[in-house]
Amino acid sequence: MMPLQKEDIALKRLVSQQIAVPKFEQPEQVVAWMGAMQAQDLKERVKSALKLYGAYLGREVLWVGGVIHEL
Repeated sequence: MMPLQKEDIALKRLVSQQIAVPKFEQPEQVVAWMGAMQAQDLKERVKSALKLYGAYLGREVLWVGGVIHEL
């Protein structure tokens, strides 16, 4: 078995964190998939996740009332 290259590790992380090739549509589904998130910085983590998701979609997104809205 060949050792993983840095690029392989990065891609595996992006896929497992649902940033690349997402399987889920709702933030709650991602949290359930990951098992837990650290709550002390949840607001900033949600902002970052939405920014990444918006970049993936190619447009801005907002999370209102537990629903992602694409602008």
